[in-house]
Amino acid sequence: SGQTEFKLSDRYSLEATVKDLGFVSWLDVQVVDVDSSFRFEGVEFDNIFDINDSIVSLEEARYEESFYSNETRTHFALLPFTVQARLKRKLHSSLLSNVYGYARYLYLAGYIPRIGFGSEFILSKRHLFDTDLSYGGFNQLTLGLDYRWKIDNMWELAAGINNLAIVIPSLGLGTTAYISMRYIL
Repeated sequence: SGQTEFKLSDRYSLEATVKDLGFVSWLDVQVVDVDSSFRFEGVEFDNIFDINDSIVSLEEARYEESFYSNETRTHFALLPFTVQARLKRKLHSSLLSNVYGYARYLYLAGYIPRIGFGSEFILSKRHLFDTDLSYGGFNQLTLGLDYRWKIDNMWELAAGINNLAIVIPSLGLGTTAYISMRYIL
């Protein structure tokens, strides 16, 4: 994981983030390549009290032939990771400190790239509030809120909810909430 920020001017900066980038590699293993269209509908027995071993063995063999092969090979797979770019603009306001736009991609099935924008409010020197409106990801439209309390120069407590749009069932499909403690270097 890593994040870097490029200062483009006095008011603009670009943040680039990569989280959880990794892979797994196995040597000489049996690999199961499952087609997502495969559908197992079970096995039908006329009398469950009169199951002979040959029927069970036949179904077991049919199942194993569908998924497994006797050949071994090297297998390489990427693990789920996140890539994000965020363009931030500083504002000269006592309440609204920044506005930003971003694009995020999570390497997972069913995830579409998320595009959004947000704002950062300064409630006081140690209390910050963020809003976020985005489209994409696993949801269609998300509205997030986040509160941060800078306990001292090195510690920050944060809490938030990532999708308030769930209150409108046609827009939101799910939500997550979080609480975190961060150590700032």
